[in-house]
Amino acid sequence: MEFELFGGLVVRDGGAEVDLGGHKPRAVLAALLLEAGRPIPADRLIDLVWGDDAPTRAATSLQAYASNLRRALEPGRRPREEPTVLVTRPTGYVVEIPRAAVDVLRFEDLAAQGHGALGPGTVEAARRATPPLDEALNLVTGPLLPELAHEPWVVDAAARLARGRAQAMEDRVTAGLLLGEHAAVVPMLE
Repeated sequence: MEFELFGGLVVRDGGAEVDLGGHKPRAVLAALLLEAGRPIPADRLIDLVWGDDAPTRAATSLQAYASNLRRALEPGRRPREEPTVLVTRPTGYVVEIPRAAVDVLRFEDLAAQGHGALGPGTVEAARRATPPLDEALNLVTGPLLPELAHEPWVVDAAARLARGRAQAMEDRVTAGLLLGEHAAVVPMLE
């Protein structure tokens, strides 16, 4: 299963797009995906998804959204069988998937890998840094969660990712210069 947040929330299972339901369930899933496997308490999820407009039965709605998302994310799961993707822990809800399954998290990991490899500033370091940096930059296919762009938690995440993208571009330009790819890095500089 692949989770895309750049350009809008899309979940693909074997290439087919998964129907996640309406705006609120999608916001719940997006918030969980951005937390990179850390549980989010129900009251915090309610604050993120509803803000000051939380209805009195928001906790019940959140449980219903989680149940519906579980059915969408694990269509083969039998009744009463424990979920393995969207899980409830004593500390909150969490999506337990490999980081590489989420484009944003994969971007962060690849950018960090490229940055770390570039550290010595040698031609060999630039050769090691270039593939993960190129792959990271190719993952950024659009703005982060444009359907939720007005939400403060998405604004914060988008700002963090913009800084990460700027660093990855700077690292890629540095690697290109070390490798003598001057003409190739000019468009990045522009």
